[in-house]
Amino acid sequence: MDVEFKLGDRVKMAPTCPHYSDEWRQWEGFVTGMGVIARTGAVTLIVSDFWPPRDHGDFVDGFSPDELVAVTQ
Repeated sequence: MDVEFKLGDRVKMAPTCPHYSDEWRQWEGFVTGMGVIARTGAVTLIVSDFWPPRDHGDFVDGFSPDELVAVTQ
């Protein structure tokens, strides 16, 4: 499945993602960047609690695009 996100998109954990606790499933964040894991070539989306990020180190974690879904208002 191809998933597309752009900077500033609000995201949350995908219901099908088994790797995270219920606490993470309640969390929502914003896509602030993209990275590539050199060893595997896997794409990682950098997600923050804030959009725009308040400073360069202001991010929560990196996630595979398949682990996230867009939040619809």
